[in-house]
Amino acid sequence: MGRQLRTTLPTLSRHLKPRWPNLKNVRGRDKDHKERTKQNFDHHNSSRDLKELNPGDNIIVKLDWEKRGIPGVVIRKCTQPRSYMIRTKYGLFRRNRRHLFLANKVRFAANAFDEDFDPIDIDIRVNNHQDVNPPDPPPDIPQLPVRVEQPVLRRSGRTIVKPARYRD
Repeated sequence: MGRQLRTTLPTLSRHLKPRWPNLKNVRGRDKDHKERTKQNFDHHNSSRDLKELNPGDNIIVKLDWEKRGIPGVVIRKCTQPRSYMIRTKYGLFRRNRRHLFLANKVRFAANAFDEDFDPIDIDIRVNNHQDVNPPDPPPDIPQLPVRVEQPVLRRSGRTIVKPARYRD
């Protein structure tokens, strides 16, 4: 390892003086080791650089509520790394590049989505002033006291839920 064993036998004095290892060799071995470790990690975890998408590219995207991927079109690249704004028949979404798969240009035409839905124009108006005449409060309706049953708790604080067959 680099450390001399402790012994009661006589030893040369030059063996008792500490020596620094060659710094170039240590840094070179360390760099090689880091490169090999990175290559192995990337190989095992399928790490790869994905091709950049351009606006207008046809893609397939998997949405949470859909069983299969649905077609979409790339609108633009977002400012965040690897993020894209896409348009599907459900609207606009921002998705990471790894969730977007390039589609065959034969299967999906660029205008195929115009038939599915109409473009939506949203008019947003912000009202910053207070109304001079606030609306009248609704008339008081007498409410009956509602009896809320407190849940039965276990010693741990967890609620006890009866099985469905024992509920009334």
